[in-house]
Amino acid sequence: LKLETTLVAGGMSYVPQLRAFQRGVDVVVATPGRLIDLLEQGAVDLSQVQVTVLDEADHMADLGFMPAVTTLLDAVPADGQRLLFSATLDGAVDKLVKRYLHDPITHEVDGAKASVTTMEHVFLQVLPHDKNATTAAIANREGRSVLFARTQMGASRVAEQLREAGVMAGALHGGLTQGARTRILAAFKEGTVPVLVATDVAARGIHVDDVTLVLEIDPPMNSKDYLHRAGRTARAGTKGVVASICLPHQRRSMQRLLEQAGVEAQSLQTHPGQADLVEATGAR
Repeated sequence: LKLETTLVAGGMSYVPQLRAFQRGVDVVVATPGRLIDLLEQGAVDLSQVQVTVLDEADHMADLGFMPAVTTLLDAVPADGQRLLFSATLDGAVDKLVKRYLHDPITHEVDGAKASVTTMEHVFLQVLPHDKNATTAAIANREGRSVLFARTQMGASRVAEQLREAGVMAGALHGGLTQGARTRILAAFKEGTVPVLVATDVAARGIHVDDVTLVLEIDPPMNSKDYLHRAGRTARAGTKGVVASICLPHQRRSMQRLLEQAGVEAQSLQTHPGQADLVEATGAR
């Protein structure tokens, strides 16, 4: 399209970002913190911005990003176009809509329920002492897999345990530098690291079409997070499996969460090496 684009994010060198703004740039893809930093330095002028897109709007309106988002929306012209993108638009997003959008229109591709027909959901009832071995067996399958852990430390620990078990795995979470995140994602896309262990926040940046399995090692916080996790597989019409490991004490809450997400899942009481686990997930 012959458009000048630049990436503005923390944890990266200021020099190319400052140069891009000195030259003039058509499209800026930015994280709020670094863009405000450049704005406060006087290096950036947003008075000519015609279109402002807020990606993952529900997340940006929630997780403490709201003050930064409103600072930036106040800095762009009020008569420009504003677009809010997300798989789920609810909660604090309404505040942004009321304050910044004039006569807004909603465009919906898919409802907030799991409606992808090429996606299979499997509910794995596992005993606590079998959890690590089950995770390793599933991660050792053919093809690309994304595993979900609840915390940054959990993601790093699981990736390390998998490497010790002989599975090439890397962790992706917000505690890594931008350079490290870029490297691990590139290795995942190339297939040299076929297993990614991610947190919910980091996973929203994973846009790789041929992820054939999502494994939830830890249950998601809510049905919205379940749908975001599930959405890493079965992209662009391909097939995908979403498997959730569930310990006995998590069973009730997980079943309730699947109902809220509109998911019908196959339920298996299983352990490593069992034939139905192999059949459902490709574990080996």
